[in-house]
Parts: sequence; structure tokens; C-alpha cells
Amino acid sequence: MLTLLAGPGVVWELAFGSWMLLQPERINAYAQAVIRTLPADEHQRGCLMEERVVKGDLAYESSMPRLACDEERFILLAMHQTLVERGLCLRQAGPRGAKCE
Repeated sequence: MLTLLAGPGVVWELAFGSWMLLQPERINAYAQAVIRTLPADEHQRGCLMEERVVKGDLAYESSMPRLACDEERFILLAMHQTLVERGLCLRQAGPRGAKCE
């Protein structure tokens, strides 16, 4: 039944584990935080360290209600995966082998 709802985007089946995201709009809110964080790049490259994105070290809108840490972790992973898979960001090796998005 849930897979029928995944087609129109009502729920998302996450690619890791056996998780279903019942509020996919949460990914959009966290993706907006990624966009809001980009101007903070000291070299003005529009680049963020991948680790920073996955840890949730982002510029959140003050009105955005954040999830509990254990729930937020899954949203951040799903958002990161979505951004990379859909080509909305690039992974590039940075200094010391770190990745940029």
C-alpha cells in the first residue's frame, strides 16, 4: 500500500534501510537550509563540506521547526542522497581527501 503512495510523492521510500518518509516536505526544508548556508563559504565557491551537510551544521531559518536529533539524522541523509543522485550538487575531492558539495 505504501509503495502506491510513493509514486505520486505522498511518501518516499528511502534508499537506505527499510524506512519510509511520511513527510517528504521535510527534505525540502532542510535543502533550503543548505542553500542558505552556501553564501557563508569563505572562498565564495558555493561549496560546503559534505560532512557539514550530513551533520546538519547549516543556516536554518529561525521559523523552521527542527526535528529531534535521531529523526533529523535520517532526513539529512535522505536529503544528501537526493541532492547527489539528482545532480543538484557535485561531489568533489577537496583538501585532505574531504568532499565538497
